[in-house]
Amino acid sequence: MGWRSIARSDRASSSLSKSSKQLLRGKTAPTLVLGSVRVHARRKNPRRREKSAPTFVLGSVRAREMCPSLSGSCPRFGPHVRQPDNGARLSKVVRQVSERRETCFERSAMTAPRPVIPGLFLFLTRRCTQRQFLLRPDDETNNAFVYCLAEAAQRFGMDVLLSQMMSNHQHTAVYDPHGREVEFREHFHKMMARSQNALRGRWENFWSSEESCVVEVMTAEDLLDKLVYIATNPVKDGLVEKVHHWPGPDFVNALLRGKSMKAHRPRHFFREEGTMPAEVALVLRLPDHFEGKTAFLEELRRRIIEVEQACARERQQTGRWVVGRRRVLRTSWRDSPTSREPRRGLRPRVAARDKWLRIATLQRNKEWQLEYQDARAKWLLGIPTVFPFGTYWLRRFASVAVKPPPERT
Repeated sequence: MGWRSIARSDRASSSLSKSSKQLLRGKTAPTLVLGSVRVHARRKNPRRREKSAPTFVLGSVRAREMCPSLSGSCPRFGPHVRQPDNGARLSKVVRQVSERRETCFERSAMTAPRPVIPGLFLFLTRRCTQRQFLLRPDDETNNAFVYCLAEAAQRFGMDVLLSQMMSNHQHTAVYDPHGREVEFREHFHKMMARSQNALRGRWENFWSSEESCVVEVMTAEDLLDKLVYIATNPVKDGLVEKVHHWPGPDFVNALLRGKSMKAHRPRHFFREEGTMPAEVALVLRLPDHFEGKTAFLEELRRRIIEVEQACARERQQTGRWVVGRRRVLRTSWRDSPTSREPRRGLRPRVAARDKWLRIATLQRNKEWQLEYQDARAKWLLGIPTVFPFGTYWLRRFASVAVKPPPERT
């Protein structure tokens, strides 16, 4: 054995004896090796205090025990949620819940709550996963999109104003008279995703994992802006020269002329003997109580023409050409845009030109969230409470008490 081997052996034995001495003296915790996983057994120190209160999970709701000294158990969730036994402890718990409500929502995986109120105009947007052209506007996709949209609107009583199916995302403007837009979006997106996956031979998620963008439209002028944006989306993106050149479903023409759009049940996914209707008709229209429908539609037509002319002048100045209808249809549905998508931007919740109306609406939503968080924190502790009007998920799945709708002045 050479002197280098002897030196390495001496260093290994000295390090081993040093670690053994530390283990015997209690300076290090013993280590267990299970397969390829090394587990360190932490020694219990009675003087060590826990940094945080215990955390427990109730279904999909994550909560934190605010006061461990409370006794009793919650009749809904069992012994893990404790209740106060006197008025002093009750006020203490409510105060602690109010102070930590925002922290609890930030640490949880759930999104910020928002009110679901009937009688609102909504602007909905959702894109395909990885920005792929999974909604390439061929004949089968056009028919499936109109069919799923019309069937979902009829099922949940939604009024569809206008929609636009682009190659990798979709925009839809709706009026929600009954407060069921969540169920409408869930059913529409689910059926469209399954139908397209069956058509494309895919098994992964069809839509992007981020939540759908739901924007509340405040006034008629704001609604007109959103409808113009939906109608002229293919023109602004440089895909076609005119709105009616887009090979997708002609929603704009159906709205302006008052014609219904018919679609047949897609054979590549739905069963012939199933419960889905064999044919559906989609009527794009403004709600019955909307005033000045004729003038509104004429103004919509005029603004669409203005956008088409403005985009044509811009192309003449820059020398750019449109992609064209044929090239759009020849694009593979596996492709995606080469441009970089902006990330980490603001996700709008309200569309309003009027600055003060927008601020007032955002303040209303903020106050609703605070009231909802207070009610939810009390409900998790087993304290009887009433949730604000507009609470959707807990009212639907947990049957919580909700305040009646406010009276309109």
